[in-house]
Amino acid sequence: MNLAWVFFRADRLMDSFAILRSIFTASNIYILFDGSLFGCGLDEPNFLLLLVYIAILFVADLCKYKGINIRQGIARQSWLCQVLVVAGSVLAILLLGVYGPGFEASDFIYSQF
Repeated sequence: MNLAWVFFRADRLMDSFAILRSIFTASNIYILFDGSLFGCGLDEPNFLLLLVYIAILFVADLCKYKGINIRQGIARQSWLCQVLVVAGSVLAILLLGVYGPGFEASDFIYSQF
């Protein structure tokens, strides 16, 4: 789907092929490490938070692959530990779910159609 968007957003068909070619033949890998990536709209703290979220998803996927059931592991703990895990999860969602002063809930991804 993401590749199809290139054809919709490019001005001409040849421009879309040039964009696709540049995606798969990028020779400037240093852009990931020189800080210019933060000019694309995601600042450094939010980028680091994104890396933490990706690590959490990776660990959860690895646990699922290994057959480790996280819910059962939490259910075997004492009730206090269960309450703390649930309360911590809800608090993390509430605190980290809002994206700063420029965030508008009405700016949904499909609002530009």
